[in-house]
Amino acid sequence: MTSRMLDRISVPISAWAYQGAADLQGMLSFDGKRLTLGFQTADALLGLIKSKTRELVMELPTLDEIEYGHGWFWLMPYVRVQSNDFSALSEVPGSEGGQLRLSVKFRHRKQAQKLVEALRFARAEALHEALEVDINQPLNIDRGQNPAPAESAVEEMPPPPPKQTES
Repeated sequence: MTSRMLDRISVPISAWAYQGAADLQGMLSFDGKRLTLGFQTADALLGLIKSKTRELVMELPTLDEIEYGHGWFWLMPYVRVQSNDFSALSEVPGSEGGQLRLSVKFRHRKQAQKLVEALRFARAEALHEALEVDINQPLNIDRGQNPAPAESAVEEMPPPPPKQTES
C-alpha cells in the first residue's frame, strides 16, 4: 500500500466506560494498514475486577475520521475515532454512535499526534491509489461493451391517439 515502511506507532490510552462505573485502559496502534485497539476494562472504584483483554482491528476503509485534540487548556489530550461501520466500535465500552473518544496522558501527546498524522496520510494515500486505478481504466465505449442508449424503445412506441375535442 505505502511505498515506505512505517514502523508500528502505539499510544497508551484510557476512557470512561459504562457511564463512569469502569475505566477502559489499553493501547492504540497503527501499523501502516490497520488501526488496532487493544483494551481491558476494570471497575472504577478499586480496579480489582478486570475484564479479559480484547482487541479490535479496523481497516482503513472503515475509518471515517480520526482526530487529535488538545483538550482543556492543552492538558488533557485525546484521540477521537469515528467509524463508518457501527458494529466495529459498538464492541468497545464507552463508544457512542460509531465514535470513541480516548484520553491520552500528557507525556504521550506527541506520539498520539504522530499516530493520527500517519493514519491520515495512509488514508489519503489509499484514496489516491483507488482514484488512480479508476482514472487509468480504459473506457470501452467504442468496443461495444457499453450498451447503446435506450432511445430505440421510445421510437417503437405508437404515437398517442389524437385528442378528441368536444363539439
